[in-house]
Formats: sequence, C-alpha cells, structure tokens
Amino acid sequence: MKIGIVGASGRLGRLVVTRLLELVPAEDVIAITRTPEKLSDFADLGVTVRQGDYDDTDSLEPAFKGVERLLIIPSRALVAERHEQYDNAIRSARYAKVKHLLTYTLEGTTPGNPFALNPANVYAEMALFQSRLPWTIIRTGPYADELVDWLPSIIELGSIPYPTASGKAPYVSRDDIARATAKLLLSDKIAGTIPEFVGPEMLSTEDLCKIAAEVTGEDIIYVPAEPADYVQIRMEEGMSEQDAVVLATMYIAIAEHRMEKAHLGGIEKLTGQAPKSMRELLAEKIASE
Repeated sequence: MKIGIVGASGRLGRLVVTRLLELVPAEDVIAITRTPEKLSDFADLGVTVRQGDYDDTDSLEPAFKGVERLLIIPSRALVAERHEQYDNAIRSARYAKVKHLLTYTLEGTTPGNPFALNPANVYAEMALFQSRLPWTIIRTGPYADELVDWLPSIIELGSIPYPTASGKAPYVSRDDIARATAKLLLSDKIAGTIPEFVGPEMLSTEDLCKIAAEVTGEDIIYVPAEPADYVQIRMEEGMSEQDAVVLATMYIAIAEHRMEKAHLGGIEKLTGQAPKSMRELLAEKIASE
C-alpha cells in the first residue's frame, strides 16, 4: 500500500515519515512537500519525494498519483486560505483516485470555539465528511512541545503565563502523535472514525507549573495571566504577533474547558505504548542540555 504524506517537510510531517519508515519499506512512502530539497535525507533512504503545493492545484494531482492513503497535514495558513487548500487537496485526491483521506484537527473542534483556527478545523472535518471518499479525522491535544521548547524562558519568568485560568488540556508531543499516526495509516477498519491522539493526563497551567518546578528545581509558580500578557511576552521574545495571538486564542479555548471531554488512552490502545507525560518530556529536555 502506497501512503502519501502532504506537508512532509514540516515538524510533524517529518516525524510521521520517520515513524512510518519503522513499519514499512521506504518504497511504500510518498513524501509530498512544497520544498522537495528539504527531504533529500528521506530520498536517500528510498522514499519517493514529490513536489506538491496546496496553493498550486496543477502540482497536486501528479503528486497524489498512485497514493492509496493520503494524510493531509494542515499548513500554517490562516482560516480562509486553509479552506481553499483543503478544497484543492480533496479535489485533487479524487482526480488522482486516492482511496482514503486522513487529516488532523484539534480537541474541542466545535462551532463557537474561540480558537482562531477553529473555523478551519470545522471546515476540514466537514470537507472530509462530504468528500465522497473514505475518511479519518485525527483530533489531537495541544502540542506539549510548545511548553518544552519554552522551558528556558519559563525558568526566567518564574511562571507559565498561559491564559487558561482553571481549564485543563491533554498536552501531547508531536512524536507521540506521529508514532500513533504511523500505526493508524496501516490499520484496517479506520474509515469513518475520529481517533483522539492526546496526552496521558489532563493538566491545568497550575499543574504544569508544579511539574516544571519539580523537574527543574526552580521556583516556577502559577500566576493567572491574561491573553494580552501572553501575547506581549511572546512578542518580546521574538514571536510574530500573528502566531502569539493564535496561540493565545487556543489557551482561551482551554480556559473555557473546551478540551476536557477528550478521551485519554487512544494512543496507548493503538500502539501498545502510552504517550510520554509532561514530566517525562521536561526531564528529557533538562537531560539534553
């Protein structure tokens, strides 16, 4: 079975391809990206690397040719552009006779969610439902990597200024999502399902502060933050205003308890191995430095 990964040069895409290569021969994997030169290491392993751009419909049908299962990883575009990109990808997949479509959305994807990209997630799910192709929607928790990568600044700040109030979320690493996705891409009877790839526990920001303090030995104390506080801090550190605002709206969704209905255990049930906890991920970050 030929498996295509669109967005294979992104952080999650590279991990999915890497995990997939642990399970299938390289010749069964087709890595699709706007920038094929970034995947020369996979090409050297025998992976078929193709140029395909969500915004260039002429590139997509040839890129999808021969693919049986196609994972559509969302781009970093904002809402209106993502809508068009999904339309382009799904239309091209039908023309290329792809047999099964998969994509990612986020826990709490429902109308009214304040997350800035929620309308794109709702649209993606509806687009796959109406695609006339077998589909699978993977809902993930928020990336734990965001906090792990931010740890040095968190130590300096002495807090984690997520504007989440008392809300909790099932933070999960990209690698655990990729590991589970690789297994899912090879699974039978997944059409019409919505698996949940989330972390092993629900955590508030107060919980995160306690874990970070225990792992680092530093004073990291929960101090309730407002969205504007978070945006200002991230912008002062060099993040673009657009990215900071988008992340802030995700944390607002967490504050509204939008992710607390997630079903834990999906990754372990599928793979036989539980996803790493936030404590494990932070400890690995400390050990690597």
